[in-house]
Amino acid sequence: MKSKHKAIIFFFGLVILLLRPIAKFYNMEWFYNKFSWIIILIIAFFGVTLIIDFGEYLIKKVKRVLEDKKYKNYILHLSDEKLDIVKELYQNPPQYKGYLHENDPNVLELFRNQVITRLKRRNYVRESTVEDLNDPPILYILQPHALEIIKANEKNFE
Repeated sequence: MKSKHKAIIFFFGLVILLLRPIAKFYNMEWFYNKFSWIIILIIAFFGVTLIIDFGEYLIKKVKRVLEDKKYKNYILHLSDEKLDIVKELYQNPPQYKGYLHENDPNVLELFRNQVITRLKRRNYVRESTVEDLNDPPILYILQPHALEIIKANEKNFE
């Protein structure tokens, strides 16, 4: 059940309990005598689930902020070889793309850490144009989130 529906049920139960003085006026005391304990249990249950949902939301938000901070820190403190690869891609606007060797360990690490990504298109390679057929150049681009961080800290990547 969505948190919105839980909140509606919770507040509806509160409104019913708060209308008890009006019930005396309309001779509805029998309703509160029989069902008020059920309403209190429902309010307690949905109140606890709302608190748990809010806690889960906060935990997810904090984890996301910490992951973003770690990712930004990783990008801003790249080693020299990885920094050269990112600079090479950053120097090719507007797509920020470049051909890199797939089996290069620095390229693999940048790909694994989602700084760059390879495009899905196929590369047709002639034997005469490539020095190693087992490691042909593949087209890579910078990830959008990494590109935002690089643009915000452009002085480090020039």
